[in-house]
Amino acid sequence: MKIKILDIGISNLQSVINAFESINKTILICEDHKDIKNGDAFVLPGVGSFDFGMKSLIEKNYVDALNNEVINKNKPILGICLGMQLLFTCGYENNQETNGLGFADGEVKKMKIHDFKNYKLPHVGWNDVKILNNNGLFKDIKDGTDFYFIHSFYAQPVNKNIISALSNNSVDFMCAFEKDNIFGVQFHPEKSQKSGLQLLKNWCELI
Repeated sequence: MKIKILDIGISNLQSVINAFESINKTILICEDHKDIKNGDAFVLPGVGSFDFGMKSLIEKNYVDALNNEVINKNKPILGICLGMQLLFTCGYENNQETNGLGFADGEVKKMKIHDFKNYKLPHVGWNDVKILNNNGLFKDIKDGTDFYFIHSFYAQPVNKNIISALSNNSVDFMCAFEKDNIFGVQFHPEKSQKSGLQLLKNWCELI
């Protein structure tokens, strides 16, 4: 199986590549939209703002190509951090609404902090995860395991049944979802040590 990582110029691809290599999986960089059709599964990482992320996808002509491969051909995709957010319908960042890929119904909004004494934005560092579905991405991962986060926005899916894990930063928020061939995690598995590698391994087994 050819796993392609999409380079949209807003993430450290090498750390993701290294993580896959550590579980004995080869992942190839996809730098051209024409090369997407040669992939069997895709990883979309990213850090930064929703609007800039979509601008990068559009400028690289990835949107139609991804829609064809992921939606029409049911090829798997894993979104990481901003990459996960971009899978949803729309995002609200930099005082504007931006259309996302629309692979999952939902909105990406800024996290509301009610206790600034104990919680901060951006949400950075290790945080425990409440696992709701331990048969997919979180197989063999203990409930309450810490993963590494760095974000200020989070996704709110319309269908709550796709949520596979929650975390908390003053309020509960979705940090992972699974919808058929579409997967997303708000945290960085490539920076989450043993548990993050187990999650990547689980994803490879699911696809």
